[in-house]
Amino acid sequence: MPTITIANVKGGCGKSTLTLNIAVQLRQAGRGVLLIDADPSIRTLSTWEQDREDTGAPIIPVVHKTGMLHKTLSSLADQHDVIIVDVPGKDSPEMRTALTASDLALVPVLPSQPDVDATTGTLAQILEQAREYNDALRTLAVLTKVPTHIWSKEQSEAAQILTDAGFTLAETRVHDRAIFRSSLSEGLSAPESSNAKAKAEIRTLTEQVLTLIEGAHQ
Repeated sequence: MPTITIANVKGGCGKSTLTLNIAVQLRQAGRGVLLIDADPSIRTLSTWEQDREDTGAPIIPVVHKTGMLHKTLSSLADQHDVIIVDVPGKDSPEMRTALTASDLALVPVLPSQPDVDATTGTLAQILEQAREYNDALRTLAVLTKVPTHIWSKEQSEAAQILTDAGFTLAETRVHDRAIFRSSLSEGLSAPESSNAKAKAEIRTLTEQVLTLIEGAHQ
């Protein structure tokens, strides 16, 4: 079954937030989802799972696993509809080995020059190296924490640079909305909220992710 790694070499781009929101969206669509919390130090998903137990919302299992992940992911692949891996926000063994066992690298990118440079530089090299072992690996970049009040030149420039560097860009952008932060702290997610705009962003992104990973398994 498909495996998705949420990856970038820059922290603070919203990897864990994307992971749990997409997981809930998939769960609402009837998919069985397993989350892998692969960050040795910042266990955001594990904490979210614990908080979620008190909400009465459907539980999405989280496994904390670090180090070399290829064999672990390969052994779990047939046990779940979708596996989503949240790796550290830096170059790490977890990121590199997860990519060799993944169908899709979902890359959240802040619309800023340093973040775009890191994505098109260091991360692009890591992805290229991963494809030497996993030539089926697909990549989808999504702009995250985008300001809600204006359409900035920085956004359009970031999108253009990513596209020129060969990244497939998501059809939607995930904006910097308070609901993403508040729901995470409660063990919940935007798809379970009443925020129509946030729900639409996650739904559209998840639909595109599904199209990519299901196409890889046809």
